[in-house]
Amino acid sequence: MKSVRPQKSCGAQDKYSMKRIFKLAISALYWFIALLAPTRWNRLVILYYHSVPDKDRDAFAKQLDSLARFRVVSADFTDRRDDRQPLVAITFDDAFKSVIENALPELAARGMPFTIFAPSAALGRCPEWQMEPGADRSETLMDVETLRSLPRNLVSIGSHTASHPRLSQLPAETAQSEISGSKAALEALTDRPIDQLAFPYGDYDEGVVQACRLAGYAYVYSIDPVPVNLQRDDYVRGRVQVEPHDWPLEFFLKSRGAYAWMPFVSAVKRRLVARPVA
Repeated sequence: MKSVRPQKSCGAQDKYSMKRIFKLAISALYWFIALLAPTRWNRLVILYYHSVPDKDRDAFAKQLDSLARFRVVSADFTDRRDDRQPLVAITFDDAFKSVIENALPELAARGMPFTIFAPSAALGRCPEWQMEPGADRSETLMDVETLRSLPRNLVSIGSHTASHPRLSQLPAETAQSEISGSKAALEALTDRPIDQLAFPYGDYDEGVVQACRLAGYAYVYSIDPVPVNLQRDDYVRGRVQVEPHDWPLEFFLKSRGAYAWMPFVSAVKRRLVARPVA
């Protein structure tokens, strides 16, 4: 999770900023080329946040306002009609309290639906899983009563497994328990059908995907920033990470799917690294 960046030395901060600017520049070029494409498939961009701290609420509200041209839909949207209005979905991983305190009022005021992916065995507690550098360790997960009381007409609930592990690194039986057990637990706690799951850390393999199918999930979500092709209706849906303090141009490009080039570049880099030296 990356809701708050750690303090860095000047050199480290400059390196981070340059990397961020480089990604933004490539994404801007990608978006411009995509605009020139003769045909554009009907697609859905799914955004994912972790937390919305008090200090970031105003910035988050401005991001929502910037989506005025979009049709905001649920993450499991499936309408395949060729709608020229851009589509976006908003999701939150980990079910942090700040989402209820700061994000929910802003989304409700605009009538924007969203999805919360909750780790069923961690509700009401501080996160005990390995967190990425810069994560806000003061965050607490919402409790069962709060999760149960969320407005059904606005908020969908999905699983983030039971204990937030890296699923591909678990024995198959343990991974299946995390996947199916969290579904059963959340359905019992919320009295709702739970048919969506977001992979913790975006970590999964083919075995994990098959375990999700076996458990009865309709869709599962990665962190590959690739828009959903609604004509194909893929089982694994990509999402792009956004933060309330993203630069306006950065958020503009992310919400339009312009960071979709990143997984392809990463795959090429992995192949080059894995190539044996002659």
